[in-house]
Amino acid sequence: MSNGLEKPSAFRYMAAAGTGSDDLQHRYVPLYDRTSVFLSGELPLSILFKGELMGEWERNG
Repeated sequence: MSNGLEKPSAFRYMAAAGTGSDDLQHRYVPLYDRTSVFLSGELPLSILFKGELMGEWERNG
């Protein structure tokens, strides 16, 4: 996360992006895999909002 060389692992379509303007090009938001920073303890899981947890943590957490 801190090396600045990270690339998106997926993109999410945001239908409301660009609302109120003629910008129809920026409707996809990049998503990054942050699993390693939580496993290493660099960031606590408590900073995540409901719906941001995925996989095992979402089912068991």
